[in-house]
Amino acid sequence: LSMNTRKMISRLTENWVAKVICVAAAILVYVFHQVAVLDHKTLTVPLEVVSEGLLVNETDVPSFVKVNVRCSADSIGAITAQGISAVLNLNHYTEVGDYDVPVTISVSKDLMLIDPLEVSVKPDYVSLTLDEKVEKYVSVKPSVSGEVSHGYFVKSVEIVPSTVKIIGPSKIVEKTNFIYSDKVNVKGASTGFSTEVGLDNINALVSAKVDEPFRVNVTIAPSPSELVFTGVTPKLISLDGNLENSSTIPPLNFTLTGTVPMMEKFKLSEQSVVIDCSSIKSEGSYELPVLFVLPVNISVKEKSYETVSLMISEKSSANAEENPSVNQETSSDSGVSSGEEAVEEKKPSKRRRR
Repeated sequence: LSMNTRKMISRLTENWVAKVICVAAAILVYVFHQVAVLDHKTLTVPLEVVSEGLLVNETDVPSFVKVNVRCSADSIGAITAQGISAVLNLNHYTEVGDYDVPVTISVSKDLMLIDPLEVSVKPDYVSLTLDEKVEKYVSVKPSVSGEVSHGYFVKSVEIVPSTVKIIGPSKIVEKTNFIYSDKVNVKGASTGFSTEVGLDNINALVSAKVDEPFRVNVTIAPSPSELVFTGVTPKLISLDGNLENSSTIPPLNFTLTGTVPMMEKFKLSEQSVVIDCSSIKSEGSYELPVLFVLPVNISVKEKSYETVSLMISEKSSANAEENPSVNQETSSDSGVSSGEEAVEEKKPSKRRRR
């Protein structure tokens, strides 16, 4: 070694302990100074789980983590949660089991330009149980809420498509046989309708692969209803004015069926239950059917008798002169219609709804 080199080495090693202590002290002073001048901010950042490999998590994972950021006072205002991401990456795990997975923090390119910048996260790892990832097709059931209009009911609810593929841990997926759609509100509806819906969140650990939107078709129909009438005397119509009935017509009990909206508007009149006498041309005994003149969509469910026995005779000349138009009826195309006068009859009793 040359003389100059020896002198340099001698000077460097002379009192080397003191020199090392001085360098360490200088570093500590610098670090403490940097720490003292840096501002601090704590952010809440969503925690994302990435599992594109063979395994998926089957335990609960915190939705957020706390990220602590330190930087100069001039730059602290630019630090936001949008520029920071927290990830649990499960892609490189290949065996089922329990793991402490580290939380990986990434910052945006804009934040990377800030100097100095210190970033830490709590918790810095999460304990997970990893299970085999499986797929399965399950049925989708439509979910309905609310009450339809008075007098109507939900006749049917159909969802298209009716199945969906779900992906998740084998232990959970194997126990899942169906999932519900988002609720469809039918409040106040009186007609059917169709609407697009999503899927209800069945489990945070299970995801659904949706290839097309789900559509729910709701069919709403009027509710069935019945009215019961008792003690109604059928009215004779179209009887020749020179003829009269001398027999007693028994009261009729019957039940009408229809829908709630129709039945609530229906009023029984004296022309609703009749006996058509247009075929009677002379005196004698006749067996005639009881006829009902009703609106469309209202029908007779049951009645206490089908036919009535009539004893027809000619009126005396005095009665005919006093009441020349009694029992004269004008026949309609169907042979059953109302006339201007009617034979005396008992008024219908009050109706009873079933």
